[in-house]
Amino acid sequence: MKHLLAALVLSLFCLTPANAVDLTKRFDDGVTVTLHGDAPCSDEKVLAMIKPEFRHTFFAGTVQYSDRTIGLCWKLYPELGVLGIVDAEENVGEFPMSLFSAVSL
Repeated sequence: MKHLLAALVLSLFCLTPANAVDLTKRFDDGVTVTLHGDAPCSDEKVLAMIKPEFRHTFFAGTVQYSDRTIGLCWKLYPELGVLGIVDAEENVGEFPMSLFSAVSL
């Protein structure tokens, strides 16, 4: 199942930009995490926390709190079935891919 889910997530990001897909998760505390599958990580605060040789493997995203939005970078670890996320406030976490839902743009 883990491999099937990883293949599904990877296939979502192989779509053309006209059919771009984001992944999103709204947590119970009101925080919404959005992962952009077609944009490389560009948040300078986050990139400074990632070793230069790994930066090209991260994608862009955002974390939305009730009144503000901050940048994040994320990476897919299909062999583990998780997404690694680092945000501009230095929060780091791993989340199961199954938490996120695809959203067509």
